[in-house]
Amino acid sequence: TEVDVEYPAYLQRSTKTTWGNERLPYRNGMRLPQGTQVGLWVRANRPIKKCDVMQSVGSGREDSNREFSVELKSPATEFAIPATFLQGNLFVELRLWDDQGICATRVQQFVIAALTDNAPNIDFVLDGIGSAITEEAVLPIRSTIKDDHDLNRAWVESRVDEQETIQSELGVDAQGKGDMDIDLKAMRESGKAVPAVGSTYSLMVAASDFYDIPLEPGGTAEPHLGRSTPIQLKVVTTDQFLILLDRREAAMRRRLEQIISELGQLGELLVLTKKNNEAPEEPSAEGSSSETGAQRRARVMLLRSQQASAQAAKSDGELKGVLQEISQLVAELINNRIDSKDRRDRLNAKIKLPLGELLESQWKPFVTGLNELEGVVSQSSVEEFSSRLERSLLKNNEIVAALKSILGDMIEIQDLNEIIDRVRGLLDEQSKAVDRSKQEQKKLNLDSLK
Repeated sequence: TEVDVEYPAYLQRSTKTTWGNERLPYRNGMRLPQGTQVGLWVRANRPIKKCDVMQSVGSGREDSNREFSVELKSPATEFAIPATFLQGNLFVELRLWDDQGICATRVQQFVIAALTDNAPNIDFVLDGIGSAITEEAVLPIRSTIKDDHDLNRAWVESRVDEQETIQSELGVDAQGKGDMDIDLKAMRESGKAVPAVGSTYSLMVAASDFYDIPLEPGGTAEPHLGRSTPIQLKVVTTDQFLILLDRREAAMRRRLEQIISELGQLGELLVLTKKNNEAPEEPSAEGSSSETGAQRRARVMLLRSQQASAQAAKSDGELKGVLQEISQLVAELINNRIDSKDRRDRLNAKIKLPLGELLESQWKPFVTGLNELEGVVSQSSVEEFSSRLERSLLKNNEIVAALKSILGDMIEIQDLNEIIDRVRGLLDEQSKAVDRSKQEQKKLNLDSLK
């Protein structure tokens, strides 16, 4: 038996593979795309007059099971079983009758699985944008869209509060990358509607494929539609935006303080390990364990090395997290068009760049050295192991000093920000007081007219 295949139109539109009509040898475990027209071409060892057919298609429809007979005008050793629509898995049973009216003793069974066509899968992020934006922001949309075959189209859906959703076409390259920048300032200057302060701006990336198979015979064909997780942004004033950034920087300052404290504890552990390593070996008491002093030393050094590596691994993740958040703050200042060069330069030149350089030039060799301690404990002499510990301790102290320098810049600006916040609070109170005075004056004027 062979399988006559006519692939559906949504596959024939694909640019990735050549689809069309073909005849394939039947094999166990055969799988074909959903929507394919599937027929059987049967060869027998003697002339056949009739073939009884039972077909079952796993589509969930009542008419998915049917029985019929193929009557041949003249007996033949080769004949076709009419094609059926592969909406779900196909199960076929054939019973052959020869030209003498003799029925085959065995029923031939065939199973063909349907490969389901999935909706496009979309990963969508806003590069360098947080949960709050200004009215002047540039929103860098970065998406990756993947489909089983080819995409028909992709677009960005945007909506302000509960207003009507707006669709903007999104170009996608051969690798599935769909990038687009939404410039709120440029949109406003061109007269387009943009979100105002206090509103919520929602964004989503969507895409459709060429799938055109109706769920029911004669029904309407709908392409598969994929949507990303929506992102909601709160539109705030520049002052509100800066206050939010100040709070996030303050959180990073506290995290950096905690990291420095833990690295101080790591230094104390290295000092204690060095002392234990250089301590004279104590003879084993009579009748006690046969473990020698060298073995005890190696066991203790191994345990301390593992503790040091574990602490370094924890601090590694936390330092990278701080760097990532500071980099995000710098990007958000740029993308939201915040006219604060001093703030941007400080975050970039005094925190982001020094921290990135420290992680690359000092931190990596330091962690590598700590991780190597565990493997050389049993192979190193007391002097060699103490020398390694001393080098790690010196590097630890250098890193702590560098982090404190970075922290000093964060503390200095944070103190200034606290003062600025107080001034803002006073100005707000003053504004409210002026408003109250105006209301009282208006009331007095109205009362005087009565």
